[in-house]
Amino acid sequence: MKKLVAQLISFILLMVFISPAFGGNRQSASRARYEPPPADPTGWSIFCGNNTFWTNDVPSEALKKYWEYHRGGEQIKSVSYSPFGGVVILRGRNGYCVRNVSAELIAVLSTFNERKQEIKAVSFTPSGGYVVLVDRNGFYARNVSPSVIKALDEARRAGEEIKSIAFSSFGGFAIIKNRNDFTTNNIPRAALAKLWEFYRAGEEIKSIAFAKDDGFVILRGLNGFWAENIPQSALSKLWEFHGRSLEIKSVSFVF
Repeated sequence: MKKLVAQLISFILLMVFISPAFGGNRQSASRARYEPPPADPTGWSIFCGNNTFWTNDVPSEALKKYWEYHRGGEQIKSVSYSPFGGVVILRGRNGYCVRNVSAELIAVLSTFNERKQEIKAVSFTPSGGYVVLVDRNGFYARNVSPSVIKALDEARRAGEEIKSIAFSSFGGFAIIKNRNDFTTNNIPRAALAKLWEFYRAGEEIKSIAFAKDDGFVILRGLNGFWAENIPQSALSKLWEFHGRSLEIKSVSFVF
């Protein structure tokens, strides 16, 4: 029986990976059984410049990798933390390093890497689902709501560039597209108001990250940002990097 299940999983993954586009029909309703220990919910990390970073209360294995890449002169593009203590580190065009994530996610990332596709971002939901963004507007989604799939599919069919996606602790999401366009659902009102403000002003919106308790950070332009209800230590570092004219590339919060 176990052998049959393993064969079925391998076949399903193969059918997904040979498809040129990833849409709503790739979503599965079942959750992975992988349940590593929970992460510290107060942690955060900021990456800027060539390989400058600052963290607080992140998984120790992740911190070791950050220092390893820093000493090796490698640039970290973004980091995402799963609600179960896992971490995905993206660097370069399609390089990645993972700790404590499901075998399926590893297989997905490996496939994109072997195809030499750009891995732009990985984002986790509070319940353990995730979305992987690739190339201009490709994606792979697992255990996310139909509204997320619909929004991603619409952007892909319209030929829009999907730059980032983030999930809030209350189940909402925000997708940043093109220069400063966006699609959102059930995000904090203050965050939505700021997105509209930057959109109307014609400012470039790079990404948004959600902290717990309605906190958020919006990155715009080279090193501009807007933050509300985030740890004071993270806010201080953002202002420091802004003052040093370093490009703020990513901000991530531990669930």
